[in-house]
Amino acid sequence: RQESETVARDGDAPGSGFPCPIMSMLPFTARGRPNKEQPVQLAFSHMAAMLMAIDHFNAKDPSVVPELGAEDLVDCDVVLPVRLRGGRSIVADVSNHRTPPVEALLRTISEAGDDTSGKLCGVVAPFTNKAAEAAAIVTGAMDIPMVSYRADSEDFGRSHKFTLTAKIIADEYAYSSALLDYLVNARGRNYIYFLYQQELTSVADVMQLAVQSLKTPNDKQIEFKKIAFSPSDNKFSLNVALERIQKDKYKTIIVALSRMRQWEELYDMADQRGMTDPDQNYVWLSHDKINLEMLLQDTSNVKKAKLLHGMGMLRVLDGFQYDPTNRFIRSWKSLANNVTFVNRLNALNPIVKKGGPGGDPEDLATNATRSAEGEGTTGHRGSRASNNGKTHGYYFAQPDYFQTHEPASYAGFMYDTIIALGIGKCRARAKQLKGYVPPKLPPHNQQDGPPKYPNTNTANTFYNELVNVTFSGATGAVVLHNHHWYTRDNATMAYGMYNIRLACGTDLQTTQHNHSYPMEYVLTSVRKPFQHTWTAVEGAQFVFADGTTEEPHPLQGFSWDKLVAVVIVSCMLILAATGSSGRHDAPATGHSTLPHGRLRPGSAPRSSFFRRDRYSSETPECRDRGADRHDLFQTGEKREDVSGDGIAALRHFPPAHRGGPARRPQSGGRIAGARDDLLLGHRRLHEHRVPPVAHQDFGHAGPPVQQI
Repeated sequence: RQESETVARDGDAPGSGFPCPIMSMLPFTARGRPNKEQPVQLAFSHMAAMLMAIDHFNAKDPSVVPELGAEDLVDCDVVLPVRLRGGRSIVADVSNHRTPPVEALLRTISEAGDDTSGKLCGVVAPFTNKAAEAAAIVTGAMDIPMVSYRADSEDFGRSHKFTLTAKIIADEYAYSSALLDYLVNARGRNYIYFLYQQELTSVADVMQLAVQSLKTPNDKQIEFKKIAFSPSDNKFSLNVALERIQKDKYKTIIVALSRMRQWEELYDMADQRGMTDPDQNYVWLSHDKINLEMLLQDTSNVKKAKLLHGMGMLRVLDGFQYDPTNRFIRSWKSLANNVTFVNRLNALNPIVKKGGPGGDPEDLATNATRSAEGEGTTGHRGSRASNNGKTHGYYFAQPDYFQTHEPASYAGFMYDTIIALGIGKCRARAKQLKGYVPPKLPPHNQQDGPPKYPNTNTANTFYNELVNVTFSGATGAVVLHNHHWYTRDNATMAYGMYNIRLACGTDLQTTQHNHSYPMEYVLTSVRKPFQHTWTAVEGAQFVFADGTTEEPHPLQGFSWDKLVAVVIVSCMLILAATGSSGRHDAPATGHSTLPHGRLRPGSAPRSSFFRRDRYSSETPECRDRGADRHDLFQTGEKREDVSGDGIAALRHFPPAHRGGPARRPQSGGRIAGARDDLLLGHRRLHEHRVPPVAHQDFGHAGPPVQQI
């Protein structure tokens, strides 16, 4: 007999069907206090994507996922409600800590009791690894499948670690591999230091594994070192770690910090040690363990501006962040001025001032009025975020929210997670209605190692169907296994390198009187799904700390203890050159031709704008974009005043809106004359194993640029 129950499809309109409540745990606050690691707008945007997915699944609307129009899904009676037992929102406010998600799950399970209609069907994992792993212990014990849309722990999706878990995102090993692929294969930077806080040791270990398995052309050697620091131990302080990096003379530094106060310490220490000076040629990159929007909010710290200007951050990309025709972003924009949907979205907010769980329209209107009267703080354009009293994390969307706001990063992954859970439940429901009985689990031989795909090591029909769901979603081709574990196949993922820089038209000299240093970040390179090369975003070049687009060199600093060896090698080169038959004149292009057709940067002076304005963002690309940037960035405005998670004009509009075609980095010598020859010999000492390789399809015109 087909069970049918009355549920609320969208929170206020009743419908009939088989309820499958899916709890989503989002980081609105940090245990009731303001969340300093993620902006509240991120959690609200993810909640909007969740509600959009629920509506599309319940209506079997194929506007984003064409598979929802399939006959078997159209006939499915599974319905995803937006309210739990007692009318409470299916959205739970959990922080990045372990305790809140556990408390939220236990409270919901306890309230449901023996009522099957109120029992949780599935869970969307919390945002961070720490919170997600704590929640997985509870969901596994209660036989509830949980899918992660952001937490990328390698243990997720491995049944012998956390049962009934899966990831709709590739794991942290895949992210580390992509980051190294960009640095080594796309930019030729094979001397890398990894600086991390001690509690992220597992991240450093994964990075080390990725180094060992990275494939490089001609098996190019990677010189990789890592160093941890502990704020509570003077012997392993951040200052000691930076001193070690300077001593080893590596110029490419990946930073993994998850807390803002540690970034503040880094700004001070790096500045004191001169590591933010453009003449030092450091290239800083941030691991995606910190929210980029939060990182750029404070614009008053000059030391921060000096370190961040020219920094890069690799991020997992939603489909809409690199494809303006993405179905998800079109569906998002179609909700513009949809007052009904926005009201339902506001009503789901787990952060309320009064009125009980879930809030009510009257209470929401009261909070909006108070915010408009100045009691709260202004958030995105068109919205008010109320922080008066104890309502930290509260956010109120205006009717034009979907018109004035871009989705936050990972919103597409949230959407696909809800759809995957819904489709998986439909497939399991169809089997159950036909009298399907799960077979007994076969005994597992421990000598064979942990169970891998297709063995899930569970009789849970829902989970077994869930991990085999495939569809074309907001983030591309969705599949919840990679033929080994129950994590998304990395080949289906997209990655993008963002360049942090001073806002266009800004330099430290002209802004220091205002004590405001507005920053921006621009998507410069993309590795799309099923591709192995990086494509440069047209008109968006990577700007380094000195304000130029020239690749800083040397990648490993010159040391006097190797001077004798360098001089010997240089003399041998000179003798070999003078003894060769005939003289080959160098082309009049500012370069010197080297063996194998490679190019060595000449000794021309730096660009005039660098000599005029240190830390300037007045690059040719910036000048081409003109005044468009100032519509988005006003001096002194906080980052949260810009909608979405980046520069909309750069990220979503056609290349014509971003200036002309991409340019090959101009060569400009940083080291001239004899010192250049010495460094060339020094580089050859470190590259005697294999010849350098050219950029791999990086989108630059003209002859290949030498890899140093």
